[in-house]
Amino acid sequence: MSVLGVFDLQLLHDVLRLGAPLVVLALAGALTQRAGLVNIGLEGVLLAGAFAAVLGAGLTGSLVVGVACAALAGMFLALVFGWFSLYLRANLFIVGLATNAFSAAVTAYAAWLLSGQAGQLRFAGMPTLPRLALPGVAGFGPLAFLNGHTALDYLAWLLVPVVAHVLFRSRFGLRLRATGEDPAAARAAGLRVDALRYTAVAASGLLAGLAGAQLSLTLGGFVQDMSGGRGWVGLVAAIVGGATAWGSAGVALLFGAAEGVANSLQLTVRGVAPQLLLAFPYVLTLVAFVGYSAARRRRLGVGDE
Repeated sequence: MSVLGVFDLQLLHDVLRLGAPLVVLALAGALTQRAGLVNIGLEGVLLAGAFAAVLGAGLTGSLVVGVACAALAGMFLALVFGWFSLYLRANLFIVGLATNAFSAAVTAYAAWLLSGQAGQLRFAGMPTLPRLALPGVAGFGPLAFLNGHTALDYLAWLLVPVVAHVLFRSRFGLRLRATGEDPAAARAAGLRVDALRYTAVAASGLLAGLAGAQLSLTLGGFVQDMSGGRGWVGLVAAIVGGATAWGSAGVALLFGAAEGVANSLQLTVRGVAPQLLLAFPYVLTLVAFVGYSAARRRRLGVGDE
């Protein structure tokens, strides 16, 4: 490796690759937060999308079908989360945790039923997401890290300005933000608050399902709990990023960079347990969330005498 043995173009490539699903999850979290909801169930929705993508692509041999199945599965589970939270008025956090536990159990059991192997699902000859070559980029050294990503990786970055426009430049976004900031006033103004929130939850589920497809269709199979806490990282990125598309994506990219650095350090640093290095992104997530919470409390004057 060049430049201190860690920071080189390959690391930048890894940062974009590892950060792409986190960006999509952060956008998913930002949508629901703008609606006044915290989507605790992102981890479970991500896992459901990963499983559905493998099932769809494996049975049909089509990546398009796999991605569509992931998006639909994500939307369905997110709407179930929304139904319990919005219609039945169940506790948001309990419903979210139940969604995560349900998804983890069902996907693991279904994988065992279909494959006969504990916690794994693979299909012989199943297609995987190809790495794309961008015209004019591969031969241009400084920008080579932009080359060789999957279509869903590039889609993740294209979604950032799209979600930013929807949230802050569209009538729907204006109504959604009004719903999240003051639901009572939004209802008094004639807005259909629950319908807006259901729409945000469905869109959030679709995005989280796509993030699941990124994970499993790149790997070429499903592995039990392969979400690996990414749903929680995406949720924290949305919170710390102020529930804006650019802010949430930026924080998600920071976490992706932490994961990329941790992976690089495993190859260059000896005598350190790999588990400690792999824990680095999650420690950074915790530190970022605690720092954000402390700064917010100071800004609001909470705890001041």
